Amino acid sequence: MPIDEFIEVSKKGRRNGDHIMHRENGTLVELNSKTGRAVGKMKATITQRFSFDGVEFDVECDCRFIMWCQKDPAGWKVHYKRLFYEKDKIMPVDGKHVPDYSEEELKPYPYGYRYLGASQARLGHKIKLDLPTMEDNDKFRGMYEAMEKWLRGEDIKETLGIPV
Repeated sequence: MPIDEFIEVSKKGRRNGDHIMHRENGTLVELNSKTGRAVGKMKATITQRFSFDGVEFDVECDCRFIMWCQKDPAGWKVHYKRLFYEKDKIMPVDGKHVPDYSEEELKPYPYGYRYLGASQARLGHKIKLDLPTMEDNDKFRGMYEAMEKWLRGEDIKETLGIPV
């Protein structure tokens, strides 16, 4: 999603009561000074508060932001960015109660993003279903292949599925 659209969706969501927080949990940078390229891997947790049928709960989703960067005369610039989802969980606010999700409701959403996707869908948000996760070995390997190629100075558009 383009940044301007993300900002507008976030503003609208906040007006509608969405309460979402992103926490940065550490960043690792791999640098190849010969090619002037780097890959940043930022671990983060997305937390969103929900309330359905009188049950208030949080959904936490651990993910990695992968950024492919290159140094140009003006400095470092991010050329590509992807999110990689690892796992999510439901946390009851009162310590006891969580909503019920059927297997059918969770089935369309990628593992690692199931509860967050299903909960956001209940609010009427459009959910992207082809998100890279730990359970999707092809996408997982593709992300790391793109990182290695980028650091060597190679083109990664095809590896990331970006139209040429």
